[in-house]
Amino acid sequence: MTIDAPLGIAVAQFTKDYLLAIEEELEKTNSSAELIEAMTTRFPELGMGVALSVGAKGLTGEMKWG
Repeated sequence: MTIDAPLGIAVAQFTKDYLLAIEEELEKTNSSAELIEAMTTRFPELGMGVALSVGAKGLTGEMKWG
């Protein structure tokens, strides 16, 4: 989170949009690298590289989750 990050309902809307986007991109990709590239393209200013990398590997089954 950055100092100028939105607060309130804008956060919930962004989270919803992000989760819908990652589900959409997950259906079109075959690897975590492709998913990371697609999400970085859609959200270039997010700056959550480590979280995206771990999440993408978990979602694509490349890394055991839990």
